[in-house]
This record gives sequence, structure tokens and C-alpha cells, in this order.
Amino acid sequence: MWIAFSLLAVVSYGTSNLIDSVLVRWYEKKPWMLQWGQGVFMLVLLFFCFFFGDIRSTWVLALMITGVIAYLGDAVFFTVVDDIDISVTNSAWAVVALLLSIAGFLFFHERWTLLQSLGALCIVSGIFFVSFWHAHISVPRTLLRFAGLALLYIPISVITKAGLLGGQSYLAIFFWATLGRQLCACVVPLLRPAQCRILLRSIRTLPAAFFMLSALSGVCAFAGMFLVVQAYRSGPLSLVSIIGSTQAFFVLMSAWLLSLVFPSFAAKELLSAQSVSIKIISFTIVFFGLALLALTQ
Repeated sequence: MWIAFSLLAVVSYGTSNLIDSVLVRWYEKKPWMLQWGQGVFMLVLLFFCFFFGDIRSTWVLALMITGVIAYLGDAVFFTVVDDIDISVTNSAWAVVALLLSIAGFLFFHERWTLLQSLGALCIVSGIFFVSFWHAHISVPRTLLRFAGLALLYIPISVITKAGLLGGQSYLAIFFWATLGRQLCACVVPLLRPAQCRILLRSIRTLPAAFFMLSALSGVCAFAGMFLVVQAYRSGPLSLVSIIGSTQAFFVLMSAWLLSLVFPSFAAKELLSAQSVSIKIISFTIVFFGLALLALTQ
């Protein structure tokens, strides 16, 4: 069952990422503004968790701290999306899978073998290959951003898995981690007068489509977060993240379809024959590495 949850999370998160790219390309480039727009809707959704179960937990502080760290990851994500194609940005999740495999070995007694080492080499090689062909962005800068994204998203996954193994309810884990993440998104801009003024002005001037797309992205991300927690209940930490790395292919295909059906709302994605070929080759190398990691579980 955890495989189904993982695949549904890929669709949910991938759709959210695609909408995020549309928002950055056509409406708004400030990360904190984009986070605020989605955070408001996600906090409203989070309120209904009170009616679906017990959210009490002894891990509240740890979960909220990892939520705050993930909030920083979201900020980096929006800056990356502004510079790099959305499918290429999703290659960062392969780095997450690699690091979570290491975390599984260190903290959850999962194995690390020669095949996993080879898989790790393939992942790094594939990401380097796709980064090299993004000539307008330097390779070190791209790789550094991918590594930063991965490191900021790792804590929430590790604490989620540890909390589930420690007897915490999945609803409590989801609630407190998401609350820490979205409270920062909504409150931090209000603490700085300059950002607060920009926010109030933007609410009056931004088109309704921005808020509709923000709400849709927030709902999809909310669903993705919930589904990942469900997948972690019975699935190994590393394998859930490995399945999540297929998101890059989903996003590439969806971006192509979106450019055909709604070209005026297309995500940031270069879809020339050469670009698509390079991305497919790179993603194939990455996913071969991910498969090697999966084979050792």
C-alpha cells in the first residue's frame, strides 16, 4: 500500500511544482510572497485536522523545527525554479533519495552495499550531466543549489519516519510539521514592514488567477505531504524517497502537455529536441542509480 501512497504523492507534489513554475514565470518571483500565498490556504486546510483525530504528540517541538527548516527549503526552491527548468529542479529529489538512503543506514538499520555506492555514483553523474548542459547557469551553482535543497528537506523526512517508529500518530506528525512550515510562510513576511507593505499592495493588484493557482498548488502540496507521511508508515525511508524521485519524469511530461494545451500558462521548461533528449538521458542515468539503491533494500 505504501507504493500506491508514494506514487500518488509524486502526482500531487509534481502538480504543485508545475503550478509553482507557472506562478514564478507569469505572476510573481518573490519567494516569500509565493510562500505566503500558498501558506494561507494550507493553514485553512490544516484547521480541519482537528476534526479527524487526535493531534497530541510528545514530538511537537522537533516536528515544528523540521517544519521551519523545510520552510527554508521552500524559499530556496522558489529561487531555483526562477532560474532552472522545473523538470531539472526536480532532479534535486534524487539527491534527497541518496541522502535518505544514507540516513536509513545510519539511523534505521537499512543496508549500504557496493551496489548502493554504484547507484550513488550514477545519481551524481546524471545530475552533473543535466547541470552541465544548462549553459546559462554554472554547474557548481546548480549542484550547490540542489545540495542545499536536499539538506533542507532531509530533516522533516527523518523525523517523520523516526516519529512513526516511536509510536506517534501519523496525523499528529503531519499536523505539527506542516504547522511549523506554514506558520513561517504566513507570519515571517508580516514581521518586516517593507515586506508587509509589498504584501498588502500585491493583494490589491495581483490578478485573481494568481490566488486561484496558489490555492491549487497549496492543496496539491498539502495532499503530497499527507501522502508521504502515509507512505512512511509502512515503507522504508529510502524506497519511498526513491519512488518520489520519478517526479522529474512526471513533471517533464506534464510541462510538455501544458505547453501544448495552454501555451500562455506554460511552466518554465525548455522543450527543444536537444533539451528534452539531454533531460531524458540524464534522468535515465539518475533513475538507474535509484534502481540500484532499490535493489539492495
